[in-house]
Amino acid sequence: MHDPKVGYCQGMAFVAGLLLIYLPENRAFAAFVTLMENGDFRGMYGHGMEGLKSRLRQLSVVLRAKNPTLAAHLEEKDVAPVLYASGWFMSAFASDFSVRFSGRVMDCLLAQRTSSFIMRVCVALVNEASADLLKLRDFEALVVYLKTEPRVWPRERLNTVMEQALAMSDLTDEEIARLDAEASTDEALPRVMSPIPRAARNLNSSTTPNEETADPSSVNDESEILDVLAMLDLEDWTSLEYGEHGTSDGSTQTASST
Repeated sequence: MHDPKVGYCQGMAFVAGLLLIYLPENRAFAAFVTLMENGDFRGMYGHGMEGLKSRLRQLSVVLRAKNPTLAAHLEEKDVAPVLYASGWFMSAFASDFSVRFSGRVMDCLLAQRTSSFIMRVCVALVNEASADLLKLRDFEALVVYLKTEPRVWPRERLNTVMEQALAMSDLTDEEIARLDAEASTDEALPRVMSPIPRAARNLNSSTTPNEETADPSSVNDESEILDVLAMLDLEDWTSLEYGEHGTSDGSTQTASST
């Protein structure tokens, strides 16, 4: 109602839910509006998902600049960012990670009010996993690792990710835009996502025969992204286990949202 041009978009509930854990409703709403307007979430949630497509493309570009060996390895195996990072961007990590980690990300987003911070965390996560990823040679193993392993890393390892992200002071919105502009002339740069590999479709048993045999060239970026979100992130987008969360009387509680 506040912004009818955007309306509701899948992923918003995770961000709003995270804010409501710590803030009263009116302040949570104010913080959400701040993220929409100053953190560039509005572009990701808008019709056509242009902001999300832009960030997924930029993540490929930034990884090429920051970790070219790993970037080449992932591109060789057709592991595009949409297969693992879409939920990271759209939910500020709240759909995949613990409240403790996503809460720290949220603190930094509200303090810095820059869309580049989520990009820094994405790069730091992939960099932290680099040694493990380079050992994997199978498409499915790479995607499953990126989808499942970082979320269960111990606190110390996630702290290292946050420290690395905070240390990337040179990776500003302006620098990301510059890298993106330079890469736009590179014909070898992948699209937002390459045609969905058959192995990716096989990760979900509900894929229909028509989807399996569809001509990838006839599918646009937006529908491909929506297909992959539905195919790989269905569980993530429909339930969120907060885990143990401390209460004011020192006890713990477990919350879930559907």
